[in-house]
Amino acid sequence: MTEEKFDFNNLIIFEMANNHQGSVAHGKKIIDEMASLTREYNLRGAIKLQFRDHKTFIHPDSLKGKKSKHVERFLSTELSEKDFYDLIQYARKKGLIIVVSPWDEISVDLAIKLNADAIKVASLSAKDWPLLEKIVQTRKPVIVATGGLSIHDVDNLASFMDHHYINVAFMHCVALYPTANSDMQLNKIQMFKKRYPNITIGFSTHEPRDNYEAIQVAYALGARLFEKHVGVETNTIQLNSYSTNPEETRKWIEAYKRAVDMLGAMTYVHNEEEQKHLDLIRRGVFVKKNIKKGQVIKKSDIFHAFPLKKGQMTSGDFSEGLLADKDYKKNEALSQNLVPKNLSSRQIIYRTIHQVKGMLNEAGIQVGLDNDVEISHHYGLGKFFETGAVMVHCINREYCKIILVMLQGQKYPLHHHKKKEETLQVLSGEIILEVEGKSRLMLPGDTIVIRRGVRHSFYTNTGVIFEEISTTYFNGDSIYKDQALNEMDRSARKTKLVNWGFHHFD
Repeated sequence: MTEEKFDFNNLIIFEMANNHQGSVAHGKKIIDEMASLTREYNLRGAIKLQFRDHKTFIHPDSLKGKKSKHVERFLSTELSEKDFYDLIQYARKKGLIIVVSPWDEISVDLAIKLNADAIKVASLSAKDWPLLEKIVQTRKPVIVATGGLSIHDVDNLASFMDHHYINVAFMHCVALYPTANSDMQLNKIQMFKKRYPNITIGFSTHEPRDNYEAIQVAYALGARLFEKHVGVETNTIQLNSYSTNPEETRKWIEAYKRAVDMLGAMTYVHNEEEQKHLDLIRRGVFVKKNIKKGQVIKKSDIFHAFPLKKGQMTSGDFSEGLLADKDYKKNEALSQNLVPKNLSSRQIIYRTIHQVKGMLNEAGIQVGLDNDVEISHHYGLGKFFETGAVMVHCINREYCKIILVMLQGQKYPLHHHKKKEETLQVLSGEIILEVEGKSRLMLPGDTIVIRRGVRHSFYTNTGVIFEEISTTYFNGDSIYKDQALNEMDRSARKTKLVNWGFHHFD
């Protein structure tokens, strides 16, 4: 049963990370300082802890011999279950909300055992589907950091959380430490709010310690929960370049209008450097036992562990039924080469659904589940991202209304109609319309009438949503220049969705 809806708004999360230095006493000092600021400024304050079960999260070979800097840092700041229990109980007594970021499945169980109020999915785990499946089973409110994700990844997460009835918030995050002003891309916050109108959007910060402008700019763009790495310095303990001491945290809380410089582009930017950094601490797929070349690899044959090796399959890429490309020895990394190069029909359809829903939300266009929805793929699903469109059939009487959505770079083949006359109006994006050999760029609000028998085609560089108002729509009324399309059975170039594909493959 889903818990009472958690309110993410105006929540300030103080991220302790490894700044407790593996010491309960030092951790309590950090809690004392953050609790004091929470009371002084009347905040909804939360303390956040990272949970990792090192004996399973870290590959056995990496626990021996020379260790990477990440492994050394994780091991040197390790806390026991009792230590975490003590810190959580202490934070609760100080009036702080408890947020836990589990990096593996065992740690999810520990977060539930210690009664965390919410679960945070770190950027490095946001494509770790085995871990995400475990997290949604808890029914806890979930906060997801989006550092390093493509827009397709974020669309998938929004759909995944929605299908599992999870109370979720997304936090814009840049996984570069510290984050320079030119890398902040704070306009993603505004984009997320339009694209995911039913999800609270926040800002997880990694800017330099003396940057107090970013939080205010983020708030102005619509962020309503915030996360900051915090700690306490001593004669022997120094903080990193993006964790703030109590006085700096105070200035961060008090920050007002500054830094127009930090605003990024409105378009979504996927930074490859973030991906490279996250790959250093992402989990990979390893085999539990010796596997022969050509053997079918089952879920029971593999395990997920950190660190990810070069050329290795990530935990989120594995699917049951892959064939081993060579002989594998126990604990050996499974090759990334096994990941199918081409998307399956299921992946194409769901990626399309998620993208189209995201585009409609971003444009503020609401479409009901009772409308007939078709994916038109004139040359097959495999070439849909090159040629095709998604059609939402709203009304078909003596008059007809269809909403058409085309993805970035798609085209629609040259054709005409024998019976139908139509008026097209662009609602969002841009489209290049070719009518009887003449091209016309159409922008939002532009309208054109296409009479019976007039040959026309479309192309979009940006992705587009346009509305078609016409006389009655008849199957078989579209006559294509490409004769092969006219001879093709309609079912071969159309995929009809039921309730937007919620149960399309069930």
